[in-house]
Amino acid sequence: MLLRTWREEKGFSLARAAAELGVEGRNPAQNLLRWETGESRPDADMVHRIEVRTCGAVTALDMHATRLAFLNERAGAARDLCDVHDIPFPERHKVAAEAGRSHVNNAMPALQAGRPS
Repeated sequence: MLLRTWREEKGFSLARAAAELGVEGRNPAQNLLRWETGESRPDADMVHRIEVRTCGAVTALDMHATRLAFLNERAGAARDLCDVHDIPFPERHKVAAEAGRSHVNNAMPALQAGRPS
């Protein structure tokens, strides 16, 4: 089950779910949101804690699948940007790497820099 699905089925806000799961840090609700979307991932201890505190409803495999879906979506967006801007295939790896380090929307400078003149 997805972490977001678990939270919504319980009727928890992000803040309440973060407290229930023992998420720590400067902004636990924001951390939880990033894990739900796959933008980031918790460390192994936290993944185990999530699995235990959700009584196995959310597993490490579920968390991994969420992260992979996010990364695949980001990679697809980078490929689409390459296609739109007609960047040759060898340059795509540099662009995809840049997009992986920043949000795809901010990858435009890398696209323009990698574009052949």
